[in-house]
Amino acid sequence: MGERMNREETKKLLELISVYYPNFNPKDKSATLNAWAAMLPDVTYESMVTALKAFVRTSDSQFAPNIGQLLARLDNIQNGDIDDGE
Repeated sequence: MGERMNREETKKLLELISVYYPNFNPKDKSATLNAWAAMLPDVTYESMVTALKAFVRTSDSQFAPNIGQLLARLDNIQNGDIDDGE
């Protein structure tokens, strides 16, 4: 398993979300980064990218996922409830 997610990786994750969801454009990027970094210290960047990709492939929502949705998707993948698509 990889290293736990750091602030720079959280920033990269948020940038990736904005690529998949162009409407994802938080007004206060610094506050958004702080909030996400505070909630994701116990997961790896790679696992969150996997969860994001699974969300993108399986969701018909035009809105970006929130932290809880990605963590739930990650739990589903880790429990074998859904395929990670890799």
